[in-house]
Amino acid sequence: MIARTLVALAILALPAAVSGESVDFSRMLVGTWSGDIQLHSAENPSRTLVVEAVDAANGTFRGKYAAGGKRLRPVHGWVERVGSFVVVRFTSPQRGRAELRLQEDGVLMGEYHLREGSSVGRTVGRPMRLQRAEPPR
Repeated sequence: MIARTLVALAILALPAAVSGESVDFSRMLVGTWSGDIQLHSAENPSRTLVVEAVDAANGTFRGKYAAGGKRLRPVHGWVERVGSFVVVRFTSPQRGRAELRLQEDGVLMGEYHLREGSSVGRTVGRPMRLQRAEPPR
């Protein structure tokens, strides 16, 4: 009985944002985002993400990604609302994993996880920040 009551209270305490509010991910994300990643190497830290299309029903997006000024390559990712944040996740062509939150000021901030040295399965997170390079459509 107590467990059921606690579960019911937890459900009631969920923020309204999680309860199915409609979010226009396309309007929020489609466009070009540029910024950098904080690295401990001489590698060029610049990064570009171009979100071309968002499929809100499936929680996915399609676009292109470039690291260090190299050419844009196809990338697919996921987008979802978590609490009051829009969260964008993708695996880069270089096999790094990004998890970014859309901030109130229109900046995507979070971490980029890359393989650490030659260690198999071990990753290290680096701060990543992308700002919209072109105005929303």
